Amino acid sequence: MKLMEYQVKALFERFGVPTVRGAVLADREKAEEALAEAALAYPVVVKAQVQMGGRGKAGGILFARDAREAAGHAKRLLGSELRGLRVDKLLLAEKAEYEAEWYLSMLLDRKSKRPMTLFSDLGGVDI
Repeated sequence: MKLMEYQVKALFERFGVPTVRGAVLADREKAEEALAEAALAYPVVVKAQVQMGGRGKAGGILFARDAREAAGHAKRLLGSELRGLRVDKLLLAEKAEYEAEWYLSMLLDRKSKRPMTLFSDLGGVDI
């Protein structure tokens, strides 16, 4: 099963796992309206929802200081392509402050036919 970040966020919220506030945007013409309705605190992160690693380095994760800048990023990203993948949805989320970054992955090891968990305290985009 491959889930987009916004889908994982919805699952977390459903089961009481704390997440930052955010909103999903799929219509570039309604960016300002969606941002106003979400009433997010700025700065926010505008994240392309495509299934690939390295979204930030590919230009798919942008920061915005205010609604005008966020709407501009949204209009530019929606409908664009990142490494051959079309961006049909964005996750707009309040920017979180953090003390540490970790990496956690749960996947199926096809050879052993068992679930596998990979964890590292060396989180970040270059893991």
